[in-house]
Amino acid sequence: KAAEVHLRFVSQLYQDQIDGGRYFRQGHPRWATSWSLRCTGKISLQPGVATFHGDQCQYEAETQFSDSVSENGSPILKPTGFMTSSWAMFEELNKPCRGGHVHVPLMGGSASACQEYPPPLCNAICRGVIKQKALDQEGHTMAGSCSPRQLYALMSKIIDEPTMKKIK
Repeated sequence: KAAEVHLRFVSQLYQDQIDGGRYFRQGHPRWATSWSLRCTGKISLQPGVATFHGDQCQYEAETQFSDSVSENGSPILKPTGFMTSSWAMFEELNKPCRGGHVHVPLMGGSASACQEYPPPLCNAICRGVIKQKALDQEGHTMAGSCSPRQLYALMSKIIDEPTMKKIK
């Protein structure tokens, strides 16, 4: 119950951010029950809000010690759901696992090390803030208030050309 009260409160903060033309970012484990709450769903349906996931192995999440299951430094998948009104933040965090490695299951003490974001994920969040600020200074606004043409122009500044061709 306390978690639901908290999520209703932050959802109102998110709505205030949207109403004020500002940005927000939420991150929770991808399969957390918070994603199914009405208050979260209501925010996710707002124009200009993106809900997606990134896997923390793409940000160097790894085991911090060796045990019977894995060696120190083994990749951890840790699927994380994100919701944001910042397209620059979306670009930085929308990174599902590309494969090429084996993930270690989070068991025993290895799960406790995943309570904090790995530094490369923190850096990606900071890059998203910096990129969004630069876009805003250039006169771009939230995607919810953009025409489709303006949105493509905005996206072309932060999304690589091959991806843009797929979107069009």
